[in-house]
Amino acid sequence: LLARNSLTKKSQLCLAMNGNVAKERRSLARCQLKEFKAADTVPHNFSITWQYFCGFFDAEGYVKVRPDANCIELELWQKHRSILRRLLSFLENEGLDSWRIHHSRNESSLLRCSTTDVSKQTLCRLLANGLSFKGEQAQIALQLNASNRGEIREKLFQLSGQQGRYIRLDSDG
Repeated sequence: LLARNSLTKKSQLCLAMNGNVAKERRSLARCQLKEFKAADTVPHNFSITWQYFCGFFDAEGYVKVRPDANCIELELWQKHRSILRRLLSFLENEGLDSWRIHHSRNESSLLRCSTTDVSKQTLCRLLANGLSFKGEQAQIALQLNASNRGEIREKLFQLSGQQGRYIRLDSDG
């Protein structure tokens, strides 16, 4: 099941499905796994669906409310830029045209929407198509208005991981 539905790990999973690797082939298998992990390719015949995007966003997405404005930002970090390009194309075809790819200094790239209206449209579509782990965050962000930014930011912070715990700022930014 995973090998059929994964864009980035399909080759790795197929190799792993073969079970135990004979001792004399382990070095070759290790090299193949490293090559597969470094590859930045997406099969041309793979079509992105809302269900796929929901799973991807659940795993890699981030819902953020800026400290200095009533703005909802959605972000997806990914090592493989080709996947972000395919996701961007899908979103544009769905009429969500405010998403952009940003390249970072490290190995990752970022797919971001910083337009609140499009972020809200995206969150509504994600919720309608099965967003799971980040569903509560999406529902909270959709409640954002001019008077509750601090409260919404705090609720989102409580639900998110602790990756940014040392750079957390107060309500004034």
